[in-house]
Amino acid sequence: MCNILFLPRNIPIKEDAIRNMVLNNPDGLGLLVQGDDGKVVEAVRQFDPAGTKPTVVINLLKKHKDKNRLLHVRFNTHGESSLLN
Repeated sequence: MCNILFLPRNIPIKEDAIRNMVLNNPDGLGLLVQGDDGKVVEAVRQFDPAGTKPTVVINLLKKHKDKNRLLHVRFNTHGESSLLN
């Protein structure tokens, strides 16, 4: 099971909602950051065997607050938990 969230540029994040989303989906994250021309300017993939940290996700979203952001957080339902899965 996964959660996907689109955050338009300059829209403040609700840290409690992000924290809840990450704590319930701790098995990796992906973040796409869209430039002004609509192209992806940064792609982040992370996996922490100890679980995704909400502060990491919140800081990434804040870092790119002036861009459109697409966040994917993952809850592993089968297979190995890893960056590849």
